[in-house]
Amino acid sequence: RRVHGIRAKSEIEATLKSCENLNLDALVLIGAARTHTDAAYLSEYFATHNSKTAVIACPVGIGGEMSRGTFVQTTVGFDTHCRTTAEMVGNTQTDGASNRKYYYFLRLTAGGLLSSHSALEVALQTHPTMTILTEEVGEQHKSLRNIVSDIADVVSARALHGKNYGTILISEGLLGTIPEIASLLDELDSVLPALGEKDRHAEKVKPLLTPWAASLLNALPDFAQEQLLLERQSDGRIDLGKVDTERLLAHLVEEELERRKKLSAFKGKFSAITSIRSSQSRSSVPTNFDCELGYAVGASAAVLSAHHLNGYFVSITSLHRNVSDWKIAGAPISCLLVVDGSEFLEDGSSLRPIVAPTNVDFGSPAYLKFAEESQKWAIEDCDQNPGPAQFSGSTVDNRAITIDLSQNNYLSDLGQLWHRIEAVKLLCRPGCDRGVVHVASKMLDTLQDALSLGSHEGGSASLAKRLQHHTTSGEK
Repeated sequence: RRVHGIRAKSEIEATLKSCENLNLDALVLIGAARTHTDAAYLSEYFATHNSKTAVIACPVGIGGEMSRGTFVQTTVGFDTHCRTTAEMVGNTQTDGASNRKYYYFLRLTAGGLLSSHSALEVALQTHPTMTILTEEVGEQHKSLRNIVSDIADVVSARALHGKNYGTILISEGLLGTIPEIASLLDELDSVLPALGEKDRHAEKVKPLLTPWAASLLNALPDFAQEQLLLERQSDGRIDLGKVDTERLLAHLVEEELERRKKLSAFKGKFSAITSIRSSQSRSSVPTNFDCELGYAVGASAAVLSAHHLNGYFVSITSLHRNVSDWKIAGAPISCLLVVDGSEFLEDGSSLRPIVAPTNVDFGSPAYLKFAEESQKWAIEDCDQNPGPAQFSGSTVDNRAITIDLSQNNYLSDLGQLWHRIEAVKLLCRPGCDRGVVHVASKMLDTLQDALSLGSHEGGSASLAKRLQHHTTSGEK
């Protein structure tokens, strides 16, 4: 298996051969979106070759990119990662509130993802001065200058209150969502493969770039230029985890504040300390919640394997409830596949369906809570230090705030819907009154039209409005 998944036909064939040689009843793949994509294609290949091995997938990963409003509420490892990271951020904030003279620029890792699920969760647990989410940057098309200006504005506003300290949380994949940096990275990715390792330095690369890209690269500090030219991954892209985004932002914010100071627009003090919160959570003891979730996922995978449910993944929802009330199921991996235009089949003939990583949902309760309170955190000292994960006492069963707020009852709601459909079928059984058939048919027509329109235009919110409109029209 390559770093970036099982793609080549030879790799898939080798996997099947190994499973047959080992006489495996099931092959369980543990991971996030990329792993589930692998599982989907492996299961299809195994089925077409009449293999006895069932391919099962288990949602596991620290970044939270598998989180969806339907079958996957969170992944094993996300709670531990966020709790451990929040503990370290909280300790840093406690130190900052004590010495009151530093701005801490902390980059939070998320497994190399562009999404900010873990950064959002850590922010909700610790209430930092400022949190930069990649999804917000992408949605608002913010440039690097815009982001630097936003941070400088917060520093200036706090200085007016005598506060020359704070904590800035930065999502790991931030640079990949800044429009001009993303374009620069695309150009670099296209020219670097043709250069030898000794030629991968700024003076050799700049002549190969467009004037615009060369100018942008030249405007960055030397350390950032060197890091952007590092060796690419097997997919040809840069590993953003190796780029000191936090150091770059701190450097540019300091320059911006110096400029403002010369214009008498900033009279405070600014001293930055940069750091990265990376692999500490990978070696930490799992939280009680992750232990319970891990047991549940593992046992469910065993059941799916025993029933030879090839191409299925484990789905556990209602995680905000007690463990005894969790809803466990298996679902076809195909229901997660989408064609987002990011990948092509190996022969390049058509787009390749994948299990795509999800971004932070701006309509989710967690994000709405963050958006409502983050402005207050920017000026007031609202820091919280959640401390380490506990394994006894009243807080032992605490879980991620995003999970508690999500109230995901998808499988329960789906089950109730099926029960109601069965009840309608009983009311409309042969021999029922003609009027019952007429009313049921009209209402089902209305429901079908509303569902069809809502699924294509605006999602669930639009669907609810259209259904209400159709129902009201029917009553009239």
